[in-house]
Amino acid sequence: MLNLPENEGVVMKIDVEGCELPILKGAAQTLTRAPFFVILFEAHKEVMKRTGYDPMECVRFVRSLRKCHFYPSAQADVVLDVEQPFFAQIGPYVKRDVVIVSC
Repeated sequence: MLNLPENEGVVMKIDVEGCELPILKGAAQTLTRAPFFVILFEAHKEVMKRTGYDPMECVRFVRSLRKCHFYPSAQADVVLDVEQPFFAQIGPYVKRDVVIVSC
């Protein structure tokens, strides 16, 4: 957990080639305590195949911590369903950044 001042938010850019979920789990206390957060991570089909987990698992985990909005970058108008596979929802893209913003 980071010892941040009470009024400071958190901005995370995660680029760890498939270890996004463990990083988010490690940051859980910090994300819960921060007044706001913005998280950006890359979802890539090949990494998903290698790791065996869908990028929506990251979104579901963050949503379990607190209410937030989430969307694929450059597609803020797309409403994602957390129960559906990520790449089935965003079209033909091989990779796309995911943005998660606390409410």
